[in-house]
Amino acid sequence: MKLAHTMFQKMIEFCENKVNVLIIEEHSLLRRVLTMLEEQIQGQAGEFVLSKNNEIIDIRKSAELIADPMHIAMNSKKILAAILCEAVENCAGHEKIMEKLAELLRELAAELTVQSEYSIIAAESCSPESIIKLLDFKIDSDDMSLPEKVTEYMKVVRAVLKKELFIFVNLKSYLTEQEVTELYRAIAYEKYRVLLIESFQHEQPRENEMIKIIDRDLCEI
Repeated sequence: MKLAHTMFQKMIEFCENKVNVLIIEEHSLLRRVLTMLEEQIQGQAGEFVLSKNNEIIDIRKSAELIADPMHIAMNSKKILAAILCEAVENCAGHEKIMEKLAELLRELAAELTVQSEYSIIAAESCSPESIIKLLDFKIDSDDMSLPEKVTEYMKVVRAVLKKELFIFVNLKSYLTEQEVTELYRAIAYEKYRVLLIESFQHEQPRENEMIKIIDRDLCEI
């Protein structure tokens, strides 16, 4: 997978066991780059080109931008809707349980209807989707550290939203060197494609980093 833009001398290429780091030191350019990426991932036209196996792919469907790593939307509407659809599909083979639950819900609805002072009716049938909605599935991340949340988020988004590229903004600003090491280990193990966009270089380059720097004079290093 490769990410190209006319501002880059060379495309950003995503390789196994490597983490790409794009450092943009000029603040107005950083803001412009992030705005362009966000707009394209939301479906607007833009200048970034994402390709895989030498074929252009839809960046909206393939990339995820995490602008605020401290507030990762682990239970966004898109994710929860995808989890619901997956759970409904997994109902196959559990017809007896679903029928029993539907019957219990109908009995409860009938009892509540009788007890009500008003003329009310309930749905005549309970679909698997409506039953599963009652279970209110969510991703449990309350006790996770930030690196754990990041890796779990990538796991969920890749599984349910089918996205392949994860772009984090200033993620390294929130992590210790040891946490960065642990995160990189998880990225390599799970074969995630990751681009870290940073506003400055935090430490000496690591062996498993592919670094591109655009300095304050807009020169690429």
